[in-house]
Amino acid sequence: MSRILTLCILALVIDSGLHGQSSSYRIVLEGEVSAQQYQDSLLATQSASEMIRTWWRQGYLFAGVDSVKSSSVYLHKGEQVKDFDISFTYYDAYIDSLIELKPARSAKLWKSIDMQLDHYANNGYPFARVSLTTIQKADKWSAEMSIERGPFIEFDTLILIQNVGLGRKYLYNTLKITPGQPYSESDYEKIPDRLERLPFIEIQREPEVTFVDNGSQIYLDLQESRQSSFEGVIGFLPGQSSTNDLIVTGYLDLNLANLFKSGKGVHFSWNRFADQSQSTSISYSHPYLLSSPLFLNVDFNLLKQDTSFLNQSWQLESGTYLWKASELFFGFTSYNGTLIEPDILDLTEGIADYESKSYHIGLRSSYPELPFGIGKHFKYAVKGSIGDKSIDKNPAVMAEVYDTLELKTQRWSVTGMSRVQVPIKNQLALYHELRGQVLYNNQLLLNELTRLGGLRSIRGFNENFFYAKDFILSRLELRQYFEKRSFVMLFYDALYLQSFNANQLAQGFGLGLNLNTSNGLFTFATAVGRADDISLDFTNIKVHIGYSSRF
Repeated sequence: MSRILTLCILALVIDSGLHGQSSSYRIVLEGEVSAQQYQDSLLATQSASEMIRTWWRQGYLFAGVDSVKSSSVYLHKGEQVKDFDISFTYYDAYIDSLIELKPARSAKLWKSIDMQLDHYANNGYPFARVSLTTIQKADKWSAEMSIERGPFIEFDTLILIQNVGLGRKYLYNTLKITPGQPYSESDYEKIPDRLERLPFIEIQREPEVTFVDNGSQIYLDLQESRQSSFEGVIGFLPGQSSTNDLIVTGYLDLNLANLFKSGKGVHFSWNRFADQSQSTSISYSHPYLLSSPLFLNVDFNLLKQDTSFLNQSWQLESGTYLWKASELFFGFTSYNGTLIEPDILDLTEGIADYESKSYHIGLRSSYPELPFGIGKHFKYAVKGSIGDKSIDKNPAVMAEVYDTLELKTQRWSVTGMSRVQVPIKNQLALYHELRGQVLYNNQLLLNELTRLGGLRSIRGFNENFFYAKDFILSRLELRQYFEKRSFVMLFYDALYLQSFNANQLAQGFGLGLNLNTSNGLFTFATAVGRADDISLDFTNIKVHIGYSSRF
């Protein structure tokens, strides 16, 4: 029920009594002061309104407001009537007729009243109120209930208490508020939830609304949160060559958020994870395409694996925003795998040229990969895709090697992810991340499998060390925060995977530090891993050092 719906006399005295100088409000019933305190007048109004309506339903037909003084609302119940009727008549537009409901204890009657009040509150009449009229007694007490719509109110002005880098058009689209349209109490109450979709904005306090000359003015106290970032990570991999030389790997990540104050974003990353092996990805996101509720994402990814193969993928994705910080998305992806030196093709390794096109649909949290700060958090994503795959014959390879391969096949997959953080005590928190994939294809190739290993998947192993068809990855961390986004951690990672016909269990554990500074985030992690064919060796510790500069 709307926060600002009022009942008969109570609706008329809000301005004169409840909007006083006091910072807290109480309800007084026949001399007894309620223990509940209300931080603003609208919450006090709502509570008093609900109390009176409950009494009416119980037979206290004369319940109402005695007076309003300073920060107190004085109510009375009166005597209870045992035998009574309350009738309510309303217009049903669907059948074009008047509907009369009674008796007073009918759940349908009170539900209908709630629905009518909500309808008015969300269609320009937030001051609609209900009252009992023509109370009389014949054989028994009876009363008629009516609703007065009150003045028509429209959205007028959005006032930002602090100047933040957000375009008004983008902000109106996010909040689903359009100046000149009928005021909606539901849209007003959803403002904090909808602002959670914007990671570069933090709301400082609850929104406030005032009504002037049939218009509503909404006040927002927002503060910018820097989400654009540049990150560099250095990894040290001992014993990776015949000479046992130390290999230094690199990772660069550039994220530009809220471009042109319109929520647009560009992301670029480059990763050298082994000698002669690297990956690159570029993505662009565009919210509220042509002022519609749809967003658009474009992604390009490239992976080079030493001198074996080169993979490319293009993805075009669109979708719409749903409930609190969630998105429904759908899209198209084109994959392409190419042999770098086809003369070394080895069918036992399952490497070949291929093309694949697939369509996908899914549901996820907005910005599911954003790092957590102190407190309770939850993010999720799930996606299903289906398409066709074809293996291309390379002219540099003898034609007979393809005789044993199924060249045209169907390919489908399901992927999912969840991230949750639960506070334990004080600044101690438990973080758990779970990722998984199921991939099906009659003719799977090594160069189309998912790559896992490293700082962002299973720690204690080289970047992209594992090839996985189906997998479940668990990342468990015990975090001790000493600032909002700074913590030390102990972690344990476990990966169960299937690659072709082989199953494997890999584990990694270690400790790390996230240090949030005024200019960015410093990350340090050291880990050691073991797998079915890799023994635990503390001389083979992986060290990851990174710094993400935010601007």
